Amino acid sequence: MIGSKLCDALRQLNLEWDGMPIPITASVGLASLPESALAGRFTAGTGWTNLAHRLLELADDAMYQAKAQGRDGYARMADTGDVSNHPKIVALLQSMT
Repeated sequence: MIGSKLCDALRQLNLEWDGMPIPITASVGLASLPESALAGRFTAGTGWTNLAHRLLELADDAMYQAKAQGRDGYARMADTGDVSNHPKIVALLQSMT
């Protein structure tokens, strides 16, 4: 899963400050909405803004859940379904990197 891969990658960073190792960890919040919530949302306007706002709310809640579980981990929040592999979401995320 992407959450564990991200946390693992951060832990493996070898950063130093004045010769002292600096451990890097993260609490990651993952969010998803059902595919039905995505219909017609990929144009500019209120629909896209509402979708993005809801995803940020879910991700924020998930991040705090990960912190409550002991930090350096991840948690996932979803309304009703997982859309992480939805072609439009994947394309959008790839275009942002």
